[in-house]
Amino acid sequence: YRSFDDLSQLFERAQIEYSPEFFASETNDKFLVDLQVNTEIETRRLLYVAMTRPRDKLILEWPSYLEGKDSHTYWSNLVEQTGLMLDGETLVTGEKTFPCKITKGNSEFPRDFNPEDMPTPKNLPATGRRAIQAEVVPGSLTPDSVTPSGLVVEGVTETDSGAEIFQYSSGLEINLDMAATELGTFLHRCFEVVGVNPSLMDKLLAVTGIDLEEKNRESILSDVGGFETWL
Repeated sequence: YRSFDDLSQLFERAQIEYSPEFFASETNDKFLVDLQVNTEIETRRLLYVAMTRPRDKLILEWPSYLEGKDSHTYWSNLVEQTGLMLDGETLVTGEKTFPCKITKGNSEFPRDFNPEDMPTPKNLPATGRRAIQAEVVPGSLTPDSVTPSGLVVEGVTETDSGAEIFQYSSGLEINLDMAATELGTFLHRCFEVVGVNPSLMDKLLAVTGIDLEEKNRESILSDVGGFETWL
């Protein structure tokens, strides 16, 4: 898709890229050369996303049987772009080394492995995400996300992840007829602008077109001021 600016025009902005397969590899290469650059760029983006999301453990497949071959895989692109190498129990890139645990895999199952002997959970649903079963999250793992509303704030506390929580006000209580996303954006602007200079509140309201009652205005000014004082 060339653009997602207007979702009603997706079909008009869509295009299909393909390449036929010939017996002659040289002919295949001629068709692939125009697609290769964009494919490599997209591969780098996906690798970046996949490798920067893990918080506690990153597992990489290392198909060493592809070394030296003209393969177009995520692994081959990763190795070519970064110069990654394995040296014993160490991952090497440039002059940096990182200790890692290496587990060698085989192309075949062990002789004593029988798929029919694997227990099948009976309590999983017949449809949907069957492989996921609800469990209590181990406390040793880094949480994927922490929302302020999910924390109990009493003065200064410390969560399992080691983050300190400070309470700078009693809590903002306002009643505005706005969608949650619009309200969040507006309050974010208040902390950005009014935090610098409280006298800019009138200009901020004029720009955003929001009509604030006096009590809501005072509540926001009080919270923003409390935050700035705490900082």
